[in-house]
Formats: sequence, C-alpha cells, structure tokens
Amino acid sequence: MSSFSLPSHICHLKGVNQDGPTVVILGGTHGDERTGVVLVKRLLSDLDLSTEIPSGEHLRADIIGNLYLGFGNPKAMDIENRMASDRRDLNRSFQTTDLFDSSQIWEDLERARELVPLFVHTDYLFDIHATNFDSPPFVCFGHDDPEHRELYQHIPVPFVLTDPDTRLSADMGLTELATTDYFVDTFGGSAWGEKKFGRKRGVGLCYETGQQQDLSRVEAALRTMLQLMLQVGAITSEFLEAIHETPSHNPPVMPKVHALTTGEITRDCPFSYDQGMNQGWVPITKGTRVGVYQDGQEVFAKEDGMLILQRAPEKMIPGHRMFFVAKRIG
Repeated sequence: MSSFSLPSHICHLKGVNQDGPTVVILGGTHGDERTGVVLVKRLLSDLDLSTEIPSGEHLRADIIGNLYLGFGNPKAMDIENRMASDRRDLNRSFQTTDLFDSSQIWEDLERARELVPLFVHTDYLFDIHATNFDSPPFVCFGHDDPEHRELYQHIPVPFVLTDPDTRLSADMGLTELATTDYFVDTFGGSAWGEKKFGRKRGVGLCYETGQQQDLSRVEAALRTMLQLMLQVGAITSEFLEAIHETPSHNPPVMPKVHALTTGEITRDCPFSYDQGMNQGWVPITKGTRVGVYQDGQEVFAKEDGMLILQRAPEKMIPGHRMFFVAKRIG
C-alpha cells in the first residue's frame, strides 16, 4: 500500500514492476472544464474502473512504477463551477503559507491539503485544463527548464506559456504561483525521480486543450497523454492494448515559449471584448483596443505580445485580471 492516504476520487494503479516513475493524471481541477474529466473517465472505463468515484489500489503488470488517475476538484465538478468555494480556486490554493495554516479554511484549500501527500511523491503531473474561449492547445507551467522541455517537445502544441515572475497569482496577493504544477515542481519527487534527476524534484505541467466545452479535443489529448506516459516509462504496450488506443507518436517539436508579462485588472463594471479579442493567443501591439466597459471606458494593450488567458465577461472578478499579455522568450 501507499505510504500516504489516497485522496478521494483518485485511484492508484500500482505496477508489479516498481522501478518506474510516479505519474499523476488529473481532470477537473476546475469543475467547469470538461475535457480532462471526459479523458480521465475514458481511461477509467477502458480499465474497468469506476468512472464516478475512482478509488483504491489496483495491481497491474502493464504499469511501471505508479500511476494515479482521478479528479482534481470533485466538489467543483458537482456544481460545474471553476471552484468549490467563493474564496480561491484549487489551482491557486497551493500557497504553502495557506496549506500549513490551520486558521485558513475553504473548500478548495481543503482539497489541496488532501492532494499534498500525493504530490510530494509525484515525479510527473499532467493536469488537464481548458480555456474560457476558443484557443489553440498549449502547455503552461512556471519556469522553463530541461526537464519540462523533455516533455513538451512531445506535445503537439504551438505555444508554451511560462510564468517566471509569478504574475498569474499576483492579483490575489500571493507570493507563490500556488498551482498544482508549481507544487509538484517545487516539492514533488520519488526515490526513482531522485535517481533520474540527481535530486528530489517533480515535473508538473498543465495541458490546456482548448475551449472548455469542446470535447472534440479529447481523443487527441488522450493520445498525447499515452505518448507522455510511454516517454517517461510509466506504461507498457499491454496498457495500450487494454485501452484500445494508440499514442500520438508525435515527432519532437519545439513550440514557441512565452512568458506572462502584464495583465489588465478588472473594474466593477460590465465589459465587452472587441471582435477577435476573445480568442486565445491573439497577436497584439501596444495601443490596440481590447474592449470597452459599459460606461464607455476603453481598455488598450499596454505592450506588444500575445493576448492570452482572457476571462469570459460573466466570469470576471473585480480586482482580478481579465487578460494577460505574454512575450516570446524562446
């Protein structure tokens, strides 16, 4: 059995051969993003495991090491909302000062605390996400490094988004990125990983598949997950036979790497994007109008770059970011 309590709604596929990585695949970290949930349910179904409440340890000869499959935030999924509380969503709840402060209590933080014992043993986290608006798929995490590069060159995406200056969570007053991938990058890693990397570390990434209701991306995302699991040595060919699917076999690519630079803070007033400004990865120049508030105040880009991570008007929160600009760094 695992040396820690298994989080709810996650099952453990334990390899007969334990000389391999600990891999976690999550869907539903945000409860209104369906692609990852459907993908995980597809894997669970093909493996004859519960698709509603995955749980328990299952010994398998087609796993090398340990594979954990399940749902990031079941309570948010139940209400089909980004978060389970009105405080801060799960993917901003991994700030260590909150995790270990018993006076801090909200639903998403409680789920983060439940996931922490798993994440500190995780070598690779693949957290499957989606965007408010239509967008090409992309990968995001904090800092670009060789360990992440070894993974994302096998993911068929045109862009990689990094956040070396922790801008994503700055509007919430956080000093850490506080995402799932950040926590695994900073605190993760098994004994197997220490041998591979020469130190204790994990490698986490969020795979943004496209618009959050667009289930046409599920098959491509599933094949990419299979290729990643093969790439890190977590599964055998028998696993592929069990789920009746083949990996993508994507030739190595080098997507354009960007970093978040500036963002626009939302006012307490209804906002509308200009035509074409509510798509992912829109090239933009300084001074271009992005949209207008109902009271007539216009919003312009403050610098050249890519318009990214636009929040849908109905999901905007006053005082938080409505969009970001990212600049290419590699």
